[in-house]
Amino acid sequence: PYQPRALTINEVSESDCYSFYSFKNKRKIQLISPLDSAKSMCMEFSTNIEIFIERPCTLSITDKKIIDISFWSRTYDGQEYLYLIMPNSSTIPGYANSVKAADKDLIEVAALRQGIRIKYVFEHDLLKNSANISVYFKLLPYVNFTRRILSRSIIRGYIIEYLKTAGSGTVQQLQKYLPKFEPVHVQAVMAWMVHGGILKFIESSTLSLDTIFELVDK
Repeated sequence: PYQPRALTINEVSESDCYSFYSFKNKRKIQLISPLDSAKSMCMEFSTNIEIFIERPCTLSITDKKIIDISFWSRTYDGQEYLYLIMPNSSTIPGYANSVKAADKDLIEVAALRQGIRIKYVFEHDLLKNSANISVYFKLLPYVNFTRRILSRSIIRGYIIEYLKTAGSGTVQQLQKYLPKFEPVHVQAVMAWMVHGGILKFIESSTLSLDTIFELVDK
């Protein structure tokens, strides 16, 4: 139902623009907010979200103030959501997950007028999840690389076989277990499996050959 609003020339030239190919959405995404970038990684690696769109629509707060809705998403069970990211500057001091009353009234009146419902995403919550988000940023290039690995399904089968027996394993252990495949191919397929909800990593602020992975319980 939505299309991403294209960034203007000024937005691209005057901001730190982050762009990446979304394996989930099968297209390139451009963002100019660090918080938007962080939220996009959460949605890219969410096993519940089927598709998401950045800047899907605008919200007319006043006659002179129009803001972008940050994201729209649809889950695999058909639920649709519109998200508005709230930086700490828009929250009540000491209450990280509470929007300032004046801002909240304006936003919610505008949303009601336009017939939409908004879910707030708070900077505080994104910061709490920063360790996982950092790993997502590092995994995504490997996920996209698997598009060029013809043997990815075979490697995936061997990884599942190993982890069903061993319970868990590091990147280095899986690479040694699969010597006939390029080490970077094994690492990329593991990232692809995390993206697909087959593997999970033990929470870590870094991604290395010693990062521990396990199969996701189904």
